[in-house]
Amino acid sequence: DFKENSTTLEIADPSIKTPFIETKDKENSAIIEKIIASLPLKHQIIVNKRFGLQGEDRTGLALIGKELNLTKERVRQIEKKSLQLIQVELKKIK
Repeated sequence: DFKENSTTLEIADPSIKTPFIETKDKENSAIIEKIIASLPLKHQIIVNKRFGLQGEDRTGLALIGKELNLTKERVRQIEKKSLQLIQVELKKIK
């Protein structure tokens, strides 16, 4: 993207966030973290590991299942349910 005015040509760098975007990202992250913290503990663990949140490494379904003594399919089901619950809570806010 670029902007042109009478004296210069500016190239907009999409990787640079404005202070407004950074603030909104932080606010959104805080909201999502709060929602995740309200989930049952097993759901929190799965979401955090799957998406690399709260200092966790991104982890596959099978490995999470092994750690929690669950099948890969059960982990997938809990992840799906957790994401649905998060969406419901986000819709309440908007």
